[in-house]
Amino acid sequence: MFDKKYSKAADFERVKYGVINFTNDPKGVNACVSYGQSYFLMKDHVRERCTFTDKDSSNADSSIATFKYCFKILSKMNDNELRAAFDASKAKEIASNCTATYKEIQIHGPIEFSKDILRIYINKNEVKGNNKLLDMVYDFSKKNNIDHDFFWMILTPYFDENDCL
Repeated sequence: MFDKKYSKAADFERVKYGVINFTNDPKGVNACVSYGQSYFLMKDHVRERCTFTDKDSSNADSSIATFKYCFKILSKMNDNELRAAFDASKAKEIASNCTATYKEIQIHGPIEFSKDILRIYINKNEVKGNNKLLDMVYDFSKKNNIDHDFFWMILTPYFDENDCL
């Protein structure tokens, strides 16, 4: 995808892959729950060094864009996805199951937890009864100056398909 640009890069300089929650779904992106149910919310300045694709970048026909030049991705989105993205831009929370595919993000360069992470979203089911893990998350957030008011999620069945229309 990036030719050989990162072939000699140190590990911390390599691309980090994630997903864009462009529908503002508080439960995360439905198509990616297999990667885990908790996630980081990155600070706005991180997007300056990001690219993203309309689907998993391992697909040969995926399109790549930046936040500044994103027409290639927008032109591939269906009406429900565009409507959800528009509503999310107005701070509405839209169920991510109305998306055809997840939108992969590639973060170029290092991620410094204390500078780049705004908040941690934790699924209660992942820490339920595990005070040691919860203490570790709290210590991590305190050490890295991340908002201590975690946003807790309990995954319930996703919204009905019609909720995103």
